[in-house]
Parts: sequence; structure tokens; C-alpha cells
Amino acid sequence: MDLQRFCIKFLLRPGSRINHEKVVEIFHRWVQGQVLPLVLIDVADYTHVPNGPATLLVGHRANI
Repeated sequence: MDLQRFCIKFLLRPGSRINHEKVVEIFHRWVQGQVLPLVLIDVADYTHVPNGPATLLVGHRANI
């Protein structure tokens, strides 16, 4: 079976805090510099969605 897509989630412990604006900034740099060995397309901020993914790095074959 050939892998078509995969997804990576970084889960935080309850009560943990992360600076989502900084994560979006970092991910945008990754897209601009194509720093991973896959095609990166865009960054989506989902912090407005309750229990959502918060930040999504969208790639051609993978989402992080």
C-alpha cells in the first residue's frame, strides 16, 4: 500500500500555553524557505475554532 497523505499533531498538556502568532510566523518562514523535504503551500490559523487544530502548516503531500 502506498502512503497518500499523513498528518502530524503536536498535542499540549492541559493548561499549557503556546504563542500561536509565533508559530504562524515560524511556519510562514518554513513555507518561504521550503525548509522541509516536502512542498509547503500555506499556513492556516484556526485559533478561533474551539478545540480546533490552532495552526496548520499545509503541504502538497502532508499537513502539520
